[in-house]
Amino acid sequence: MSLEKYLQDVTCRFPPDTAERIRRDLEEHALAHIQELKEAGHPDPEGTALAALGSVSEVYRALEQQHYTLLQETELEAIRAYRNVKVQSLAQILLGFPLWLALPFLNVLLDPEETFFWGWYAAYVLGLLPILALEWWIPRHFATRSARVLLGLLRFMWFPMMYLGMHLVWQEEDDFWFGIVGTLAGLGVLLLIPSGPSVLWAYVRKALRNAR
Repeated sequence: MSLEKYLQDVTCRFPPDTAERIRRDLEEHALAHIQELKEAGHPDPEGTALAALGSVSEVYRALEQQHYTLLQETELEAIRAYRNVKVQSLAQILLGFPLWLALPFLNVLLDPEETFFWGWYAAYVLGLLPILALEWWIPRHFATRSARVLLGLLRFMWFPMMYLGMHLVWQEEDDFWFGIVGTLAGLGVLLLIPSGPSVLWAYVRKALRNAR
């Protein structure tokens, strides 16, 4: 097998940008090894260099752990939550924070006599902080595809969790547990929707490995 055929077989099942990067790295390594073998007078420098890299299937399996395949990329791009992920700047996150802080107070406009629970509001605010921190931290510490998987899931879970927080802030004794169970059940249903969060959830382990 020639080096060109070997590289084509290894990279053909990856997205074009990934295939190009893998091809460049493997080719550079193989050519350097071939040159060394030629200088040493080896009778089959190319075949020996390719054998040293490993078989096509072995190399592909190793690379599959570090990169998203073309099939996986196609599946992810079919999900709006992945396809439409936009990375927010620190300024955007900080500007959005006061809006989320003010959100529970909108109920005052609807019913000024509602009971407001400051203890639950404090818990709501504390819950906001790690979510907003992750919005900033994830895209700056993970490769683009892995970051989009993690941010897509985070944003799917954002609104149910915010509703739960608001429910606790404005809790009524007679429907306290109903609101909690209903919100968590709704979140569970979201995570089971085909071609939705469930697909993203299947890639969490790969994303946490920071696959590219």
